[in-house]
Formats: sequence, structure tokens, C-alpha cells
Amino acid sequence: EIGEVLMVDDEEVEITSLENTRGGRVSKSMVSELVTIWATSLTGPTRVGISIDYGGRILSQKVDVERDLQFNVGDTVKLGRAVFTIKSMKTTTSRIRKGGAPADQIKRIYGRPADRRDRFQYDLTSKLVETVEPEDES
Repeated sequence: EIGEVLMVDDEEVEITSLENTRGGRVSKSMVSELVTIWATSLTGPTRVGISIDYGGRILSQKVDVERDLQFNVGDTVKLGRAVFTIKSMKTTTSRIRKGGAPADQIKRIYGRPADRRDRFQYDLTSKLVETVEPEDES
């Protein structure tokens, strides 16, 4: 069942999605009908998506941060050369436009550019996940 915690190789993981033999995603299922169990670690860092909207051009990045790191709407954040203000967040249960949430509940942070001279609450540059660009097959 989604939300259930399992031990895998001495590590706690939480089931986030299940895929059954009929090819569909389900919230719970008999083990004999499962093809894939999707889970996330509860012990290591958590991955959070970040989208910064530059007036139609979106910079999309991912960061690996401590699970209990608190993000708040209105915070100013440094990410590489970008400095942005958090405008909203998508969590596992809702969209937040006021207040905050710990990183382990956040799926994506949405921001707008801030002045690079603005003071920022935290620098996530060292937490950036390197993305690999797909190679041209021509």
C-alpha cells in the first residue's frame, strides 16, 4: 500500500507508487499482482525540483537536500548563478502559496528571479544534481 514503510538492504523506504500486472498505477494491491514498487529512501537526502520562471523561459533544476530543511514562500535562495524568491511550492498533498514545508514533503519549488545582490537565506549551489544532456544521435 502507498505510504507503507519497508526495510530494503537495512534502509527504510516509503512506497510512493505501485504498478500492477495490468500496467496501471494503483494505491494498493496484492503482492502477486505487482510488477513494480516505487519507493523513496527515508534515511538519506531528499530530491526537490526547482523551477525559476524568467518570464516564459523556465530554468529547471534538482537539488538533494536534508529531509528536514524548511523552505518558506518568500525566502530568497541562491542556486548557482541564479538568485530567486520562492513564490509557491507543490507538496505531496497540496500547493502552498503561504507558509512553508520541510523538504521531504516538497515535490517542486516555484520561484521568480531576485536581484543577485539580495541577501539570500540559503545557498543550494553545492546541492545541485548534475543533469546529463541527451546526446545527439545524428
